[in-house]
Amino acid sequence: MKKLNKKPTEWNLNVLYTGDNDPQIERDVIAYEKAVVAFEKKYRAHTADMLSNPKVLKVALVNLERLAEMPQGSRAGYYFSLRRELNAKDDEAEKRLNVLSDRFTKLGNKLVFFDLTLGKIDQKKQVVLLSDTSLSKYRYHLNELFADAKYHLTEPEEKILSLKSNTSYGLWVSGTEKILNRKTVTMKGKVMPIAEAFERVSELAKNDRNLLWSKAMDVCKSMGEVAENEITAIVLDKKVNDELRGFKKPYSATVRSNENTDASVEALVEAVKSNYSVAHRFYKLKAKMLKENSLSYADRNASVGKEPEISFNQSTETLQSVFRSVNPEYEHILNTMVKNRQIDAFPKKGKTGGAFCASLTNLPTYVLLNFTPKMRSVMTYAHEMGHAIHAERSKIQPVLYQGHSIAVAETASTLFENLMFDHTLEALSKKERIVALHNRIQDDISTIVRQTAFFEFEREMHETIRKNGAMNHIELATLMQKHLKAYLGPAVRVTLDDGYTFVYVSHFRRFFYVYTYVYGLLISGVIAEQFKANNNYRKEIEGFLTAGNSKSPDDIFKDMGIDVTNPKLFEAGLKKLSTRIDELEKLVNGK
Repeated sequence: MKKLNKKPTEWNLNVLYTGDNDPQIERDVIAYEKAVVAFEKKYRAHTADMLSNPKVLKVALVNLERLAEMPQGSRAGYYFSLRRELNAKDDEAEKRLNVLSDRFTKLGNKLVFFDLTLGKIDQKKQVVLLSDTSLSKYRYHLNELFADAKYHLTEPEEKILSLKSNTSYGLWVSGTEKILNRKTVTMKGKVMPIAEAFERVSELAKNDRNLLWSKAMDVCKSMGEVAENEITAIVLDKKVNDELRGFKKPYSATVRSNENTDASVEALVEAVKSNYSVAHRFYKLKAKMLKENSLSYADRNASVGKEPEISFNQSTETLQSVFRSVNPEYEHILNTMVKNRQIDAFPKKGKTGGAFCASLTNLPTYVLLNFTPKMRSVMTYAHEMGHAIHAERSKIQPVLYQGHSIAVAETASTLFENLMFDHTLEALSKKERIVALHNRIQDDISTIVRQTAFFEFEREMHETIRKNGAMNHIELATLMQKHLKAYLGPAVRVTLDDGYTFVYVSHFRRFFYVYTYVYGLLISGVIAEQFKANNNYRKEIEGFLTAGNSKSPDDIFKDMGIDVTNPKLFEAGLKKLSTRIDELEKLVNGK
């Protein structure tokens, strides 16, 4: 194992720009502006040739790729957005980002004509283009563009929607998050960022745990009116967009963008809802383990025993082993990101909560964590690095295929989370294994069952606001309370105050993102089992991680021998969760 002595733990953004006054910022923007204007001038005047001649269309697509490859098209916005994630009080970054957003939105509008023009091609001509061998590289891209065309508006309408997106959605969301990230909680004389408070709750003894949770919920309640106005605004804005485009259900646009279908997602949600009893059973067992008749909401993630503290450095070294066992290239990516300070590890005041991975074409990939020396943080580290590996390996694809469906992305991240857990489990004592097994079941329930409950909350929230025009913060908290109760069952007490979790769950602002966690974990569990049974399956894993979005999710998984259209696939994942609870019950009962 390659040892990394002193591991830097804060982002180095100087590889993007040296600071606010770096003259390269404006040079980059101007260079990209000139390239966009030149592309528009050339192809807007020759749309007829592009539509009738496959050779002309191929050259146009090549030039579109060159435009997409330009780091100047995203580096400035990337730099200031990452700065803002590190410090909610960075007002200069906020201002610069807003100005850049306006400039780049207008540039994006200059390119709208291209997809709209292609989308208007009649179906007979589409068939001709899709079968032309000179366009084989672009076949999947064109096929998806043609499929999306029925949701396209006119060019002036598309420009209007694009121009209003920041003021009608972006600024609402970033404003609420900025206010929340500035909040702190004081506990026994210690002042901690709100993100750290949420991370620390489960680590404390019962009285302190409930006290800290109460303080965190007081912060969320204090933001109730801000959040209700934000949510009402962005939900109604989405309603307008959906109606204009012809999406019938609140989640349809997200599902389409992920290249799934409404029917498949609905089947997934119903499959999990019909198994809420698995979560009920677990929390009943957990109450028994804690010698309680029932649990408070703050208790749901409480420790049932001591697990070893695992430092960030130790976690990095374990991840090295996990990645190397699948492909040495993955370990190399991790080492490079640590060395180049592309991972910001620890919580601090003003820093955004949670964790994420950010990646763009021809720019460094960055991972943000709020790491504490607990197993859950270790798993989050593995999860986000799974995203990073996926992003980096997808970069072997042509630029138009370097992205990936979010549902596929969550499969990659949870795959490495699964492998990290199995690897870590091997080094634990029997007593520690009981705790680790409990924690893994708990996290899987949070990913599979809790996120399904979140999907149902979000669906009902959208439907109610669309029908009634608004929901106040008490109504939102009550709705959240209802869906939390549904998945947790009678062993967990859920109060109205607990319902104010809607304020800090950022995914509700990323419309129906949550189902992708369920989809991803259930499929990644199958992949992990295949790899454990057959070490040569690493070839299929590499094929999956390098596919980008060059194929549909169904076809990517089909290449791995997995049929995601078969409901039994998800049933198998749920059965595995139930089997783990069986194992834990036996250990707890001394059998």
